[in-house]
Amino acid sequence: DISILLNDLKLKTLVDLRSPTELKDDPTLERKELFKDFVSLVWIERNGPNGRVIEMKPGQPRIKKSVRKRDVVKGVVNGIS
Repeated sequence: DISILLNDLKLKTLVDLRSPTELKDDPTLERKELFKDFVSLVWIERNGPNGRVIEMKPGQPRIKKSVRKRDVVKGVVNGIS
């Protein structure tokens, strides 16, 4: 329960060690009532040889939804006709 975590236990830090694949499958990942008072720091492995930590902007999704090229092409083709 969110109230117990934030008010009774006075939780200040959450560490989520799930993989990007596991995070994508979580429908509750962006629950504003839970995460609104937290800062999201995300480890990015693909930028540079050692990776880096970035601070997400408020409201910025932690996991970007992938866009398939075929869906983009379909949208363009449908827009022409």
